[in-house]
Amino acid sequence: MKALLDEESEKISIEEEIENQRAKVATTTPMTTELFFQWRKKKTEERDAKLASQQAERAKNDRMSGRELFLSDASLFVDDDEAYDQYQREPETEQKAAEEGPSSSAAAGADAEVPDPDDDDDELDLDELNELEASLSKTSIQIKE
Repeated sequence: MKALLDEESEKISIEEEIENQRAKVATTTPMTTELFFQWRKKKTEERDAKLASQQAERAKNDRMSGRELFLSDASLFVDDDEAYDQYQREPETEQKAAEEGPSSSAAAGADAEVPDPDDDDDELDLDELNELEASLSKTSIQIKE
């Protein structure tokens, strides 16, 4: 216990330690606005040079982000206000579907009835169940062990 008290009394306070460290620093430069602006300009130039070199490296490796691509050549990203109207998909009509012929899924079950798009009923009626059972009986599954 006595040893701890002796060690505590020998320690110097934080304030004294700070003052000792300040006294060791012999060369000090007073900070002026001119010095600050010179320092800031130097740091800004260093940062810009570093970013430019990183961007050039990424461009060379074709690993540019979308933002980098936009900043390098904004003409690649021209937004056309009328593009939505111009490329809007036209609704498919029954006549157009008949001209194109049956789809591959319809060709597989040619005798199957075309479902009514207005029939939103989730439950299957007796006719639909019979059709499903008939189509499943035509399908065979082979399991190899």
